[in-house]
Amino acid sequence: MTGLSALSSGLALLLAAVGAHSAILAVLAMVGSGIGHGLVFAGNLAEITVTTPAAERGGVLGAVYFVNYAGLGVPVIGVGILSLWTGLQAATAAAATVIAVGCALLVPLVIRQRS
Repeated sequence: MTGLSALSSGLALLLAAVGAHSAILAVLAMVGSGIGHGLVFAGNLAEITVTTPAAERGGVLGAVYFVNYAGLGVPVIGVGILSLWTGLQAATAAAATVIAVGCALLVPLVIRQRS
């Protein structure tokens, strides 16, 4: 939950940085997003370690690594392609908004599962 919140906050800062053309906000956005990604990934690994039988853990971790790398790479490629038609600022804002909203929507699910 903390990771999703940090990631969402970092993406909100990215939107502010794009709108304000601010390098300082961009750096803060990178730090916030990086912390959020790290916490989400660490939470994934911790949850898998606890819930997955040892015999299946290698396969599950392989799938998680694949999904995580795809989750990092696909949006970057998508922003690049979208920027050809809309410009980099608009493409970045669109991707950041979609991902931030997705993170915010996942927080209640994480809270519910922990209860």
